[in-house]
Amino acid sequence: IEEETTSIVKIEEMSLDEIQLAEQLYYSAGLDPIVDAGINDYAKKVQTEDKLINKVFGIRESDIRGYGESVARRVAFAVYGLLNKQYGGKVGDLRSYVMSLEDDRDRANLRYDELMGRVIGILGDEYKELRTDSKEFIEKLTKTLGDDLKDAKIDQKALAESLADIDGLRSQINELNKEKEHTKDKHDAKITELKSDHKAEIKSLKLQIDTLIKEKDHEKNKYEAKIDTLNKEIIEEKEKHEARLTELKNDHKEQTRNFQSQIDIINKEMIQQTGKYESQIGELKSNHKDEINNLKSQIADLKKEKEQENERYEAQIAELDLIIKGLEADKNTLSNDLEQLKKDYDELRTAISKLAKDIPEEGMGQKFGDELYKFVLKDSKIPSAVLMGVGQFIDFRKYLGLAVENGAKEVRTNIETILETTRS
Repeated sequence: IEEETTSIVKIEEMSLDEIQLAEQLYYSAGLDPIVDAGINDYAKKVQTEDKLINKVFGIRESDIRGYGESVARRVAFAVYGLLNKQYGGKVGDLRSYVMSLEDDRDRANLRYDELMGRVIGILGDEYKELRTDSKEFIEKLTKTLGDDLKDAKIDQKALAESLADIDGLRSQINELNKEKEHTKDKHDAKITELKSDHKAEIKSLKLQIDTLIKEKDHEKNKYEAKIDTLNKEIIEEKEKHEARLTELKNDHKEQTRNFQSQIDIINKEMIQQTGKYESQIGELKSNHKDEINNLKSQIADLKKEKEQENERYEAQIAELDLIIKGLEADKNTLSNDLEQLKKDYDELRTAISKLAKDIPEEGMGQKFGDELYKFVLKDSKIPSAVLMGVGQFIDFRKYLGLAVENGAKEVRTNIETILETTRS
């Protein structure tokens, strides 16, 4: 589908000809019923507006109709401009051509009416049978009138040309109607294709929305499960705190009962020694108040401790989420490292296999035997003469070469054994 760009033409930028063209398009296209339908649709929504607003400002149908007509004119002109652009600026030429054809048609009609008036007067009722075929009509006219055609001063050539013009205009109108139907079918096919693409796009968007909703529900269930777990932990902590508070209250009641018994004893003793124990009673009351204040302080501390525990649990959850994300990142890094190690291992295995195959066996003894013998002569602390003397009895080059060949065979055997025992 080819994308087309549209442009908005401001009313200040329209010339007088363009405004007149917009008016002509508006009335030619019969857009009044469309504006009325739009106003009726809007009226249904206006009914839901506040009645007080309608009372103050009045029903704005006249303004709305003006807006609708203005929009319809703009749309008609925009469609005309779009068609003109789509067909390479030929719509204006086509319009001029159609207007020229209309002028020719009007002139032909005038000439036709003038000639037909004269012909009908001559042919009478036979005209009704002949008027459908211009060629047959001319032949019949010539045959009927004969020499009288000249006396009647009827320009036969002009009449034939007029009728030919009329037939030509009819054929042009038929061609234009065919082009109109073809253009309509083309646009209908394009609209159908656009609707199909639109439906496919809507379907794709709906699938994406469903996927997002499922992901959202999954996340919601996950967080709800986490919240339920936290709520259970909070309830457990609350039960623990309530049990501790109950225990403290029981202890307080027990202490209160003990204090009461002591007060009774003191009261009994106060009967005998009032002045002696007044200070002790005041001290006990003060201690009692301090104990109550301590208990209240402990309750406040427990509440604060509960809030701190909740904050700590939330922080731990957030920290665990960060740890999980970090572990997932580490997992990805380790996976990448493992893949790289596998590649390195395969390359190393290939290199070792190649090395094992590249170790020469033939000629190694002689080549490295001479080199090792030269190294022994150079690096040994034994005098060269002694070694050369011993060399008359022992072929150092031969035994050093055999040692090299045996070592190479053993290395190759070990490499092959390692490659066979390791995983491929």
